[in-house]
Amino acid sequence: MSGLKGELHRSLQATRQALLCRLEGLSEYELRRPMTPTGTNLLGLVKHLASMEHIYLGSSFGRPAPETPPAWDESDPNADMWARAEESSESVISLYQRACAHADRTIAELELDAPGWVAHWDQDQRDTTLGALLIWMVWETAQHAGHADIVRELIDGTAGADHDHILADPAWQAHLAQVQAAANTFKPQTSCAATSLPEIERSRLRALVRADVDAAGPLHADDYQLITPNGSEMTKEDYLCSIASGRLRYRVFEPVSDIAVLGDGPVAVLRYQARISFDDGPGFTCWHTDCYELRDGRWRAVWSQATEIS
Repeated sequence: MSGLKGELHRSLQATRQALLCRLEGLSEYELRRPMTPTGTNLLGLVKHLASMEHIYLGSSFGRPAPETPPAWDESDPNADMWARAEESSESVISLYQRACAHADRTIAELELDAPGWVAHWDQDQRDTTLGALLIWMVWETAQHAGHADIVRELIDGTAGADHDHILADPAWQAHLAQVQAAANTFKPQTSCAATSLPEIERSRLRALVRADVDAAGPLHADDYQLITPNGSEMTKEDYLCSIASGRLRYRVFEPVSDIAVLGDGPVAVLRYQARISFDDGPGFTCWHTDCYELRDGRWRAVWSQATEIS
């Protein structure tokens, strides 16, 4: 078989094989196991495509298969997307292979412009040709072979045929981390910020009181700015150097109220009452406000201001 029909037929055969190879080496449970919220499973994909081969490359050309495909069950419109307990995996796979063989005979014996008719399509779209339905089946099978690739990887981690040719396992792990880090830039943080930022802020304050600038440093953005109660400004470098040298030494710096978190997305504002005291002076209570931003997958303080409560 040559020309366009031969090319389309070879594409269909390749996608069929790509689908079936995803089933190799799995148990009956794994073949049937639903791996998505809509119940997608490997054996169901094969059973569904058996019906598609029967319909589009068989009965649509007045060439019904010698065996009757599973009957349509109006009570379960997804009946062909899963295998019942009494249906063995061997029987479903064999059904698919026989459906493909019957379809191959249709392809071999008809021309691309041979007229066909799809009974379940809309009235004004039912008339078609072998060429159109051959393209349809290449698309249909390739789509579900892609589903099977993903489902198999979810089951036991077995990836596509070119997996080892592209990267070794350690490199795949690094690739996954890189992709996740990029995605995290856009990850909604509203609920996460509300639960994680209060403890991050407490950790920042504890590190400042201990004068542990190694722990405090990563919690502050490089462009961090502090506005003190007297209105002066300090950069991150000024602030942490003053703490490291002992010029600024906290005795107490702790919240005395709940830490409120406001914001949506990668920016959040924290507001709470704090008690602050230094080694060289009396303590005071203030309203403390921080602005945090999610940068490189981590929350970092970018701005703080303390306003003394008189």
